[in-house]
Amino acid sequence: MYENQIDNIIDEFSMNLRMQGMDMKTYMQYTGLTEEILHDTYHDQAVSQVKVRLALKKIAQLEGLSATDEEVENKYDELAKSYRVEVEKVKNVFSAKDIKSDLEVAKALEFVKDAAVEAEKKEETAE
Repeated sequence: MYENQIDNIIDEFSMNLRMQGMDMKTYMQYTGLTEEILHDTYHDQAVSQVKVRLALKKIAQLEGLSATDEEVENKYDELAKSYRVEVEKVKNVFSAKDIKSDLEVAKALEFVKDAAVEAEKKEETAE
């Protein structure tokens, strides 16, 4: 699980480099980094991200926060517009299960944020 997240972080970093006109190989040559060093650099971040995602998934489950089929379709449309491709191409890349999971995690994050704001307000009024 952590290894997959490290790969995702590195892939995203590589994509950002390409958008700026540089590839990963060139970046690594300039910086003197190796794949192993890059992997180790992102390990702690990946562990943290996986733990947060698992916690949010559990919150979504416990609070009954689920994504509807309509929300999944809307997300597909949003991604298609963002990437400037047809919806079917997006559906070939991202499974409905993954999209639904991401939406539920986002809902759980909003749930936690809303609860945190309420707790802050309660603390302020108690003072």
